[in-house]
Amino acid sequence: MNKDVNNYDDELNFGMKDTLEVYCEKNFFNTFRVFLDEPITDPCKYRNVINTLERATENDVVEIRLNTPGGNYYTTMALYNAILNCPAHTRAILDGEACSGGSMILLACDEVVVMKNTYMMCHAASWGDWGDMKKLRNSTTFSFEQIRKTLYDVYEGFLTNEEIEQMIEHSLEYWFGDEEIIERLKNRQEYLRKQSEEVEKPVSKPRTRKKKDV
Repeated sequence: MNKDVNNYDDELNFGMKDTLEVYCEKNFFNTFRVFLDEPITDPCKYRNVINTLERATENDVVEIRLNTPGGNYYTTMALYNAILNCPAHTRAILDGEACSGGSMILLACDEVVVMKNTYMMCHAASWGDWGDMKKLRNSTTFSFEQIRKTLYDVYEGFLTNEEIEQMIEHSLEYWFGDEEIIERLKNRQEYLRKQSEEVEKPVSKPRTRKKKDV
C-alpha cells in the first residue's frame, strides 16, 4: 500500500466542522484513518467516525490512532460497540496514551499496534447524578451494575477477574507501559482463542466477541 506522500493530501476527506475528521486513503481497498488524540467528549462529535465504522466493508481497513486521556463514558461505549460491529478490519495504533475510555476503544479493535514508550491506564468509571433520594438510589444502583458488567466484558482476558474486582471495589488504577501492554494483549489473544474453541462445543454458550490480533 505504497503511496506518493506529495499526493496524499488530495485524497483526504474531511468531516464537518466541530466533528472528528475521518481521512480516507483510496487504493485497491479503502483505509479510513481517525486520529483520536484529544479527550473524548459529546457523542455528536463522533457521528462521522461511527458512520464510517458502520459503512465500511469487509475489504476496508479502519485505523484509529490513539493518544487520549479518555473522557465521556457514553461516547466511549458508542465507539466501542461500533468498532465491535464494524465489518472492516479495525486497527488501533497506540501513539502516546490510551487511558480510561481510550483503553476500551483500543481493546475493541481487531489488531493493536503498540508504539515504543507509550502507556495505557485502566480504571473504573466516575459519574455524578441528582434527584430525590429514591430516584438517586435507583439510578446509582442501576448505573453501578451496568458499568460493572461493561468493565468485565471489556477487560476480560486483559485484566484478571481479581484485578477487575479490585478496580471496581477499591478504585484502583492500573498503568501499563508498552512492553506490558504487548504481553497482556498476547495473553488476551490466547485466552480468547481458548474461549472461541469452547464455543464450538455443542454445550458451550455462544459468544460474539471477535478474535483479537496483536
